[in-house]
Amino acid sequence: MSGEPSTPRRGAAPEPTPTDPAPTSNASASSRAPVPTFGPPCEPPWWASNGQLQTLAGHLLPSDAPPLSRAPRFEVELADGDRLAVHALEGTSDTRVVLVHGLSGDVDSDYMRRTALVAQRLGHHVWAVNLRNAGSGRGLSRRPYHSGCVADLRAVLELSHAQSPHLRRVLVGFSLSGNLALLVAAGVTPQPSRQLPPVREPSSPHSNSRVDSLAPAAPHAPDSRIASLPAEPPSTLSSGSASSPLHPAPALGSASAFAPASALPPGSSLAPTPALAPTSALTPASAVAPASAVAPASAVAPAPVPCEAVLAINPPVDLASAADRTHRGFNRLYELRFVARLRRDITLLARSGLHPTAPIGPFTTLRDLDDRFTAPVSGFASAAEYYERCSSLPHLARIRVPTVILTSLDDPLVDATPLLTAPLSPSTQLHAEPHGGHMGYLSRRAPLRWLDTALRHYLA
Repeated sequence: MSGEPSTPRRGAAPEPTPTDPAPTSNASASSRAPVPTFGPPCEPPWWASNGQLQTLAGHLLPSDAPPLSRAPRFEVELADGDRLAVHALEGTSDTRVVLVHGLSGDVDSDYMRRTALVAQRLGHHVWAVNLRNAGSGRGLSRRPYHSGCVADLRAVLELSHAQSPHLRRVLVGFSLSGNLALLVAAGVTPQPSRQLPPVREPSSPHSNSRVDSLAPAAPHAPDSRIASLPAEPPSTLSSGSASSPLHPAPALGSASAFAPASALPPGSSLAPTPALAPTSALTPASAVAPASAVAPASAVAPAPVPCEAVLAINPPVDLASAADRTHRGFNRLYELRFVARLRRDITLLARSGLHPTAPIGPFTTLRDLDDRFTAPVSGFASAAEYYERCSSLPHLARIRVPTVILTSLDDPLVDATPLLTAPLSPSTQLHAEPHGGHMGYLSRRAPLRWLDTALRHYLA
């Protein structure tokens, strides 16, 4: 990593960065080779030898990690009245791992379930976050999520500190939320150029402010491997009040699949460091600039970082590039799947009268979907403005907490090349594997799930 102020040693913890603004030049952007911080590397099996096969097999192969949607749930109220559904698992360590899913996913996505299992076996507490209207949070929000909704994650992280100030918070974001996590780590809150459009009153409001047609289906029977859901309704927590009560999730029984493991690998690149700013210096959620604030494209609202470490998996740090790349060749199949899932949610919002009907057909591209719905509903003038203002690539040098970016050079959906030359802060460690696809990381050596072993290393 030539040209960096400090090159982390193999497996070493990133050094903390001063809270000064990002460098004003690109002098540190000289080309550098990816520096792996965990070994051995991901050596693909013959049947998953390229990025496409890694991506497909990684998501199609079954996992024995139990569903997180059956874990105890609570709701976090956001500044605009929308709410997020968060599923909690209790641990015994001094760390809470906050997991956030990718585009069109939820807490039951395979990578979320497996990472929660890894964290629990390390003894960590886990909060698995459904972004707006995702998973069990469907019907709790009137606006969609996007890759720049930093204030939403800040609300969750600040609530964690208010409820458990003794716990260290590690934010883990996957794919789209990996970009979002990097914005959080940089203290950047993207600002749209327009005021947020008003949200219509729902055509048939439910007594608990849910939208009837968006309400999630009745929960499944509790999984025997996870503590049963509480009998009382989920508690609603205000993100703007440190005194809001939170009923912790009950401790898991000894028969749980999340029981801590007895042997753990030593060392972690996300270990806390004495030079980190104390968590008591965090600003409350009310101090975050509202999403409706108008700011020029180059302006962002700097803010204290509400977590102690960040891990971003295959983040699309250049959103425009990722949207265009998803439309090419075989990737079009992924795009159609993304659009089908998002189109379903958008249709439900429109039927409930919350937003005007957007002209989004089954063969719409992601860029067109963002241009016609995500951007205008979120206050951006266009998809191009949304991508420009919410991409984390220009802000990576601002990151001030220990951060690991784990990506692969054969990712078919996200081009990792910009990360090889982007200026990174001394507290940021780039780990670029030659193979792994988009969050696949299947290895010919045991264990098959190389990513789970890497996550265990970084979260230890």
